[in-house]
Amino acid sequence: MPDNNQNIQILPPEREPAEFPLTEDPAGVLALFDERLADGGGLPILDLPRIRVSSGGALAFRVDTPGGEELVKKLEGAIVAYRSARVYWKSRSAGKKPPDCTSIDGFIGVGDPGGECAKCPFARFGSGFKADGSPSSGQACKSIRQILFLLKGELLPHMISVPPTSVKAFEQYTLSLLSARARYWGAITEISLEKAANEDQIDYAKIVFRLGKRLEEKNLRAFEAFNGRMRGVLKPALVDASAYEIIDDVPAPRRLPQGVSVVDSAPGSSPSNPLPSGSNDDDIPF
Repeated sequence: MPDNNQNIQILPPEREPAEFPLTEDPAGVLALFDERLADGGGLPILDLPRIRVSSGGALAFRVDTPGGEELVKKLEGAIVAYRSARVYWKSRSAGKKPPDCTSIDGFIGVGDPGGECAKCPFARFGSGFKADGSPSSGQACKSIRQILFLLKGELLPHMISVPPTSVKAFEQYTLSLLSARARYWGAITEISLEKAANEDQIDYAKIVFRLGKRLEEKNLRAFEAFNGRMRGVLKPALVDASAYEIIDDVPAPRRLPQGVSVVDSAPGSSPSNPLPSGSNDDDIPF
């Protein structure tokens, strides 16, 4: 009796796609980025797709995708690079005009007034203003964190500008990774939003960072090399208006905070204390 099963071929199950294309062909992916960096055009960091925090306390991120902006409640991916930055506008006018002063490292400002951030009166808590123009306990010059976040399944990272209200949460998260001997680029980070309110009971969304899992050991070398490339292109990049969205159009007074004179920010003067007791920038909606 003939064997009807002799021509039947059992195919092995298809291999599941990797969480990150980077790990499937690390050398090829890095070569693509190196080619772009070597051709003189560089990697346009400011043109990368963005992930934005919605204003008004909405608990969804606004994520740039090829099909347009989408609302996403939870993000999973890897932080492949980040830096501290500062942005300052003399007036909070409508639109997205370039900041009057920026810092790409959180220490030295370029523009008006420029100089050492620790000595600048606009970096003091209590120098900020509310939407109605009255003084607030926040900083006129906003301290932010800029993150290059690689979403699962993607090759190009998104840019996230962490607002002042979430900077403390980000710093605590990265310190917790350090304590756990985990590299920030060697872990899956979960990002979500929770509702908070400031001292005037204005709602805003605060970013929550959580460790999902560590990357497998075999993938760490690829992410280490990618981290080096991304830090190299992020560090010197300019800080533009899109790094910090203006959510009101009320001009802020252009006077210095009460009791502060221009001499306080002059070279050689004693550093001002930017963190007076009892102040917390988490109370200020961005």
